[in-house]
Amino acid sequence: MPLGLVLGVLTRKRDKIKSTSHYERDNTSWNERERIMDYGHTLYLVAAITTHAAVGYALVRVLTPAPPVVGLLGGIAPDIDLYFGRLWEFPLVHRGVVHTPIFLGLLLVVLLLVGVRRWVVAGFGLAFVSHLLIDSFTNAGILWLYPVRTTHFAADISIHSALGNGILCALSLGLVRWGGRNRLGEYARFDSESDLERRR
Repeated sequence: MPLGLVLGVLTRKRDKIKSTSHYERDNTSWNERERIMDYGHTLYLVAAITTHAAVGYALVRVLTPAPPVVGLLGGIAPDIDLYFGRLWEFPLVHRGVVHTPIFLGLLLVVLLLVGVRRWVVAGFGLAFVSHLLIDSFTNAGILWLYPVRTTHFAADISIHSALGNGILCALSLGLVRWGGRNRLGEYARFDSESDLERRR
């Protein structure tokens, strides 16, 4: 076999090995980048949900007589759509119909109809609205006018960042620590207790 032909075959084999190794390295790097992105997105979701819970908890504790845990639940309730975002299509996606005032209104009516106390419903609604407002300050925005319009309304500034979440959590902790129950909350408690006495 001519020497040139042998060298040519060996060169092609060497190039094939190199290209295969390069392909494997590229795949490994891409998989690592995907894992890092997944971790980053998970941390983002944890921080965002924690912020919503903290804001809802603080607002309900300060402004209503409802148990603060109602604010925590109302603050994170809209993000239940995270669980079916990959299963269904619009509007049953994340920041779809669940992140809308009309959904909140229907939900509050249902809660009242099944006998949930009105100040508990009000506290839940307050925390829910705080979630919608915060999510309006993101790049994605929310569907404020759904179903009349399917446009996502978003502010030009995003507060779902490390700094923004930190500020909101700090303000919420400050409200819980120093805010106490303001006059509105005290009046509401008195009013609800009076209603309870009348029912008895």
